[in-house]
Amino acid sequence: MQRTALALFGGIFALLFVGVALAVGVSSEPAVPPGDVAFVEGAPPWLANITRAEYEREIRHMATLFGLGKDFGPSDPHYARIKIEAAGLLVSAAWMNTEAIRMGVPVTHEQIVERLAPEKKNLEEAGFTPKEMAEHVRWQLSGDNILKKLEEEMPPPTEAEVRFYYEENPSGESFAEAKKKISALINERRQAEFFNQVEMDWRGEWQLKTRCAPGFVAEECADFPLFEHSLTAPTACFEADPKEPAEADECPASVTQPTPAQPGSVRWWHPEGDRRIQRPVPPGGGAMVGEVAGG
Repeated sequence: MQRTALALFGGIFALLFVGVALAVGVSSEPAVPPGDVAFVEGAPPWLANITRAEYEREIRHMATLFGLGKDFGPSDPHYARIKIEAAGLLVSAAWMNTEAIRMGVPVTHEQIVERLAPEKKNLEEAGFTPKEMAEHVRWQLSGDNILKKLEEEMPPPTEAEVRFYYEENPSGESFAEAKKKISALINERRQAEFFNQVEMDWRGEWQLKTRCAPGFVAEECADFPLFEHSLTAPTACFEADPKEPAEADECPASVTQPTPAQPGSVRWWHPEGDRRIQRPVPPGGGAMVGEVAGG
């Protein structure tokens, strides 16, 4: 469950909120201070300004961790993609760290030391200084602290809810035998859906407060062009006749397929239902292509 929930909060992490930007509108203020890569309005001063030095350091570390060599630079075919990913990562880290502070669960020095213990040698070999190592894990720990806080605020399923589930989903076990597993299942589904909604809300809020300098506009920035294609996907994905075609799994889907809840799957304990990709119904009804009965 922890890994699943962290995946919702982590990422290079490109949950974008074009709908929010369209509805609210994006102004040109506040401007990014000269020499900075991005500015996050409302973040603490030590997090609000993402400097060029921080950005260049992140580029260098990413290149090292990805094994791209010491000579990595603008001439490298991976440079444009990593340049935007680095900007997006720094912005996302500022959001996460600010959220942890805002929720009253800032990262402690003891947490940083404990998290760094198994990673310290590899990070030293990658050229990280002690301060850089601390910042490298701070946003991850901020995510952990936020999750723990949200978990504590969610009440566990009641006895009546567990029994109702048990009666709706007979398993052959007695209620006493199934009670603990059912409670854990209901709690896990509720947490996943709740965490997802919380993340969407605060990412949408912070995106509108984030401005990036020209040349460093990642998808997390409010000034990211509306309806623009992904900046982290290879350019060959969007060219009519690319010199070097991209691999199929490198390109995002040109159309996002809707995933409505399967009829009958929405329950009080699972309000989103079981999501499935919507496809055309074949002539005459029956199973769709690629589906089998009960699938």
